[in-house]
Amino acid sequence: FCNRGKLRLDKNHLARLEESILNRNLLKHRPILVNSNYEIIDGHHRYEIAKKNNLDLYYTIQDDATYQDAITLTRGVTNWTFKGYIECRALNNEEDYVKLDKFLDENNITVHNLFRFLSTTSHSGYWIAKIKKGTYKFDDSLYELVPVINRIHEIFDALKQNGYKKYKFDKTCFWYGCYLFARSPLISWILFKDKLVTNAEKLVKKCACWQDVVASLCRVYNTDLKKGIINYNDIIPREMEGQS
Repeated sequence: FCNRGKLRLDKNHLARLEESILNRNLLKHRPILVNSNYEIIDGHHRYEIAKKNNLDLYYTIQDDATYQDAITLTRGVTNWTFKGYIECRALNNEEDYVKLDKFLDENNITVHNLFRFLSTTSHSGYWIAKIKKGTYKFDDSLYELVPVINRIHEIFDALKQNGYKKYKFDKTCFWYGCYLFARSPLISWILFKDKLVTNAEKLVKKCACWQDVVASLCRVYNTDLKKGIINYNDIIPREMEGQS
């Protein structure tokens, strides 16, 4: 047997199911589903539990079943992440998902944060829906974001150097605020980096939303600056005012 859907097992579900099966083994009445190549389509967790505990394994064969069926059948039980959808399709050689998966990994960014950058509204649901449906098409223009993403990581690295190792670097609002600031042509990045190292506390005092993040980054940039001061409204386009 092999994991055709390349499914990442849910550790919490696995533990609960193992306890249940060891308490009362009903695997005979709930066989796993495989295709003609003995690739597991449904029952990944049951298979792992049976193998671990040397239990008899029961299965049924559906010749034409595919990994897409694995996604459909396990969606309601398994804690699928959006990265999980991408990885599953990438590992099954869907080109657009291979490119997207590689982009996310190489740039150390989550799918939510990436597509928040591309959204004209406050949500990335449009892109997420395409990813889940399998209709997403990779756009090479994403590579134009790499320099800005690198700047965001430089902000995070500076904060970590100042002792903020467990700050909210995974929060979309923090990423988005940094993105809006880092992409601005008004910013002298060399000047900003030097100031960030010694003024990190100004950035972490109050950052409940992306607007706070932008305002805080401006405060850091403007430290000891007599001319070329950058204000919040210089960074935020008018059409974005009022967004959350």
